[in-house]
Amino acid sequence: MIVYLIFQMMFQLSIYPISLQTSSADCADDSLVVETCLGLYLEQGQESLDTQDYEQAIIDYTQAIHIDPQNATAYAGRARAYARFPVLIPALNFTDQATLLMGPASAEISGRGDVNDRSEDYEQALSDYSTAIEINPTNAELYDERGSVYALLRRHDAAILDFSRAITLQSDNADFFVRRGFTYQLSEQYDLAIADFTQSIDLAPDTSDGYWGRGLVYFLLKEYQKSITDFTQAIEVDPNNFWSYFGRGLVHYDTKDFESALPDLQRAFILSDEDWWVLYYLRGSTFYKLALYQEALEDLNQAIDLNSLNYGLYLARGIIYVSLDKFEEAIADLEQSIALNRADAASYYALALVYDDQGDCRNALYNYEMFMVVNIAETPPEVPERISALRALCSMN
Repeated sequence: MIVYLIFQMMFQLSIYPISLQTSSADCADDSLVVETCLGLYLEQGQESLDTQDYEQAIIDYTQAIHIDPQNATAYAGRARAYARFPVLIPALNFTDQATLLMGPASAEISGRGDVNDRSEDYEQALSDYSTAIEINPTNAELYDERGSVYALLRRHDAAILDFSRAITLQSDNADFFVRRGFTYQLSEQYDLAIADFTQSIDLAPDTSDGYWGRGLVYFLLKEYQKSITDFTQAIEVDPNNFWSYFGRGLVHYDTKDFESALPDLQRAFILSDEDWWVLYYLRGSTFYKLALYQEALEDLNQAIDLNSLNYGLYLARGIIYVSLDKFEEAIADLEQSIALNRADAASYYALALVYDDQGDCRNALYNYEMFMVVNIAETPPEVPERISALRALCSMN
């Protein structure tokens, strides 16, 4: 998993005439050496970052900035606190693939909500990074980290520019190429992404990031064998990398090799450090394709618990209920899917089929007709015929 570097700025306070136990309140005493107070706040800020106490880190680094408004370390530290580093660009790339699996509405729940909710924090982070860069314009890590925030905000051009500046300053850093590669992928510049991932592999062949990053691009280009080869190489280099197993499982799923997809997704679950609805959905769908309906249902239940506003999850669970002959539950889920997205043709069609099978003429007819209204794909030829038959049948009742 890609993690962004956090500077370890530890100041040796013992060289000053003050105990290491000095509290931040003591810094108000004019008799203390200013540099000692600055060092204390910087150290406390780093400790707060390390423990993910971001609010306290912001307070500590702000105090350091008050003491020394030209201190690049303080601005960079506060920027990391506002951005809540480390930021994981791979998560952006893979959650974007949810739209391939679930439809466009899944973008609303693929992790972007938190970005929108915290937009002011990210803007403050960008401002602090920019100030730090003005003070220290030759620090490659600052450009890299600011680029990461731009990437998180989907400002791809600005992110690529910052990553390129970092590479100019430090051209042997494989991580910089990896992060620019992911950003090229997010902006659909696939050839440039492949070039960056390949360069990162050349620089660091014993790390997995370049391999699975390139594997993801090959997947998007539907060059499936190359994708599997890269994901497999990533696993050989690092057998404990969640993204490599998840990515290879995604390729197997997309190529309908569900028997190969399942063990990769099972391994991804073992390696995952958090519950992720996409992973539950993907494994549940794989269980379904393998006719393991009860296991599929359990995974979809978990996915919905984690993401109750995703209409596609209710559609998927509704179809599983049909396979389990639980028609009342299927109808409830399909109706919930429609309530969340009244333009989803697949939900109307599935619901029409269930009502039709249950002999509910009017509800079947209504949902077939709604399917015809919202459907933008090719209409199955049997649907108009069934609508005509149901109209005749319903008129007799």
